Amino acid sequence: MARNNVTTSSVTNGAFSAQVSAITSAFGDPTRRAVYLFVRESRDGATAAQVAKNFDVHPNVARHHLDKLTAGGYLEVQVARDSVRAARQ
Repeated sequence: MARNNVTTSSVTNGAFSAQVSAITSAFGDPTRRAVYLFVRESRDGATAAQVAKNFDVHPNVARHHLDKLTAGGYLEVQVARDSVRAARQ
């Protein structure tokens, strides 16, 4: 019978905790997860106004979610002459 050995990577407990905290902070909110998927599925990214309309939230709430995802490195901001869009990384 074959035996599978499970090993751990060289990630320290502190680094692992920091990574889990970062992911949880970015994606722990169900609306934020949905916003991330919405932006990823949008060919040209999405503006805060589009996110607000799609999720029926105030534009400031939409910006908060987009800012949190951008700060975590999951989205990037692209500035166009007529608008600011969040785009997938």
